[in-house]
Amino acid sequence: MIEIFDGSDAARLATVLSLRRAAFSGSRRDPAHLDAWASDTYDRACRHIVMTDHTGAPVAAVRVVLEGRWPLQDRYDGPLEQTRGAEFGRLCVLRRETADVRNLYELMVNAARHCVELQRPMMYGLTIAPFWRALARAGVPLAPLSGPIQAYGEEENVILFDAHDLIAFYDGWRSQRTTADHGGHGDR
Repeated sequence: MIEIFDGSDAARLATVLSLRRAAFSGSRRDPAHLDAWASDTYDRACRHIVMTDHTGAPVAAVRVVLEGRWPLQDRYDGPLEQTRGAEFGRLCVLRRETADVRNLYELMVNAARHCVELQRPMMYGLTIAPFWRALARAGVPLAPLSGPIQAYGEEENVILFDAHDLIAFYDGWRSQRTTADHGGHGDR
């Protein structure tokens, strides 16, 4: 299930921050920067998208910045289409798969669908290089906008993708997977 809420909801935001801390504590991120990754001053002004499992426990989250100064502007001064775009960030996944669902992909596609509904399809993010390179190798349509940027002990790049393209890519992948799961006969 997907939940979408504003950071002004203190109780729900506390759940996201706890999820982030747990996810980042168990990752390869530099533990010296755990506090910086877990929360910052932007969280209360952002929209948060949370994926829960069948029990209602949160398993993945991402924040989306729609208004005001974007956090990536603290490190990147290149052009951004803020009226047609959104910044996604603080993406965290506590469990990679839940009931045969790839949580990272489901979460990001739902975030993309939300941005399309808001007529803000240009999605920008400051992401670690291994993540965006893996997406590019998989064929996800995206464009790196910056060279390496050092942030919290890691090398990151600003990337841009059109939410429509990500949704179409994902829907095509799901269709192929469904066809393969049903012996080449589609949804039966």
